[in-house]
Amino acid sequence: MSKIRYIVWILSGKCNLNCIHCYASRFRNIPELPLSRKLTLIREFAELNIKHVSLSGGELTIHKELPIILQELHNYGIEVSIVTNATHLSDEIVRIFRKTETYVYVSVDGNKYTHELIRGLGTWNKMIEGIELLKKYGVEFGTVMALSKINYKAIPEYLEFSIKQNSNLINFIPIMPTGNARFRKDIILEANNIPEIINILDEKCCELGIDVVFWCTPFIKYLSKSKYIHSGNCRNGLILDIDPSGRILLCDILDIVISNVKENSLKNALQEVLENEFIKKLILKPGIPNECESCPYSKYCFGGCFARSYLMYNDLFRKDPLCPLKFN
Repeated sequence: MSKIRYIVWILSGKCNLNCIHCYASRFRNIPELPLSRKLTLIREFAELNIKHVSLSGGELTIHKELPIILQELHNYGIEVSIVTNATHLSDEIVRIFRKTETYVYVSVDGNKYTHELIRGLGTWNKMIEGIELLKKYGVEFGTVMALSKINYKAIPEYLEFSIKQNSNLINFIPIMPTGNARFRKDIILEANNIPEIINILDEKCCELGIDVVFWCTPFIKYLSKSKYIHSGNCRNGLILDIDPSGRILLCDILDIVISNVKENSLKNALQEVLENEFIKKLILKPGIPNECESCPYSKYCFGGCFARSYLMYNDLFRKDPLCPLKFN
C-alpha cells in the first residue's frame, strides 16, 4: 500500500461547458456512487494513509455534494486539489475552498481567442471573475493549459497571464485523443510540434524567470535541458484513478478497468490493483519499449505516456507517440 502516491477521483463527468477537447465527456451519463459510499470511501482513504486526493470532472463546482466531500476529506486530514474551469465559482464555494484548504487548478487555454475557441464565447471573462474570487478569499491556485494545435503558439500569453494573476503553479498537459477530442484529431499535437513548443518555452521562461510543469509528458524536461521546465512521471509510484461509478481505471483517460470500489472495499480493490499484470509491467516494474532501448533518457521516462500509446497505437507498451526522439 505504501506504493500509492495519491488518488485521482473523477467525481462526475457533468459540466456546464462542452469543451472540444474534454476527456471526461465519456463519463457524463454513467451512474455515480451514492453519497454514503463516497463518504465511506473517504474514511477508507484515511485508514490506508492516503495523503492526497485530486478531484476532477466534469465541472465539480456544479456538483451539489462537493461541499460535503471537501469537508469530509479535510476532516480526515487529507490534502485536496481540484480542477475547475472557474466559470461557475461563487462566494459560497470559494469560502469552502478556503475553509477546507483546497488547492485549485484553473483551466486557462492560452489567450482569450484560443480559450473561447475551445471553451465557448464568454468563458474567458467568467474565468477571470472566478480567479478574482479565489484571490479575494486567499485561496491558493495554479493554472493549467491543455495544449493543442489550436493554442500552443499562445503559450507566451498564457505565461504572462498566469504571472499577472499571481498563479503559484503554471502547468501544461497535452490534449489526449479521447472523449470529445476523439472527434477532433486535427487538434491533437504531434511529435514534430514538440521541438517548437520547447523553443517557445525555453525563450519565454528564461525571459520571465519562471518554472513550469508538464503533466503526462515525462520526456519534456530531458529534451529541453532548461532549468525552468519540469515534468512528472506517473510510473514513479502508483496513482489510483477512480471514475464516478467507482471503477478503478488503469489511467483516467483509458477505459481499462482493473478493479472497483463499488462492490469491494478499497483495501480489497487495492490488492487486485497490485496483482494486476498491467500495473506490474507498467508501474511497479516498468519496462522500456523496444524503440527506446538506445535512448539515454529511457530509464527516467520509461517510454513516456503509455495511455497515449494505447490510444494512438492500441498498444500499452509502445513508445509515446508525442516524443520526437528516434533511435531505431
